[in-house]
Amino acid sequence: MVCVQCQQQAYDWRRNFQKTANAVVLQERTARLADDTLTASERSEHGVNRWLKHAMLAGGEAMWGDPDIRVPGNARKQLQSKYVLQVVAYHLASTIGSVMPDSEEQYPVGALALAAAAVQRAFEWYLHDQPRGIKQGHFSTANVAGLTSYWRNSAVAELLDTPHRFDRLLESATLLIDAASVRTKPCRSQIAAASMYTRERSSSPAPPM
Repeated sequence: MVCVQCQQQAYDWRRNFQKTANAVVLQERTARLADDTLTASERSEHGVNRWLKHAMLAGGEAMWGDPDIRVPGNARKQLQSKYVLQVVAYHLASTIGSVMPDSEEQYPVGALALAAAAVQRAFEWYLHDQPRGIKQGHFSTANVAGLTSYWRNSAVAELLDTPHRFDRLLESATLLIDAASVRTKPCRSQIAAASMYTRERSSSPAPPM
């Protein structure tokens, strides 16, 4: 029973990557439709679809913090778009208090690859399938393992080669977390672990007088 509960939490944690990505892309899409600082063409359905398409181009704002689709080589801050950062912030918030560090010098490598995959799928869904009433596929291993591996072995791997950029990404994502509002529901094993733990003394107590 305990194992099943923890497995369900792991499934929900993974599924929420996609839910978070969908929410942040939808928020931007909705804002653009109502933004009277944009031209009538830009804030039309056609204009918003054009924005979705351009965001997914090389150097586009889906993945880049400083995008440049005209000269993609000039784009900066890969995987630091506000969409990816929001999903990474979700991950960081949901793992506050975790005692299980990620691999690769404790960088959240797998989570960042999942975030990139979720953001890509969100943009694709709102551009192609959501307008036609087609449901989005589940964010399951069967559906996203290949895509997640692609991001892990490309953009995420490049960040691991430049740790200062990975650090900057994490700092930016952390700023998006409202730690006071984070509420996590531990499984029973986590509750039991808390009752088993006690801090070990740093030195032996003084002998009784």
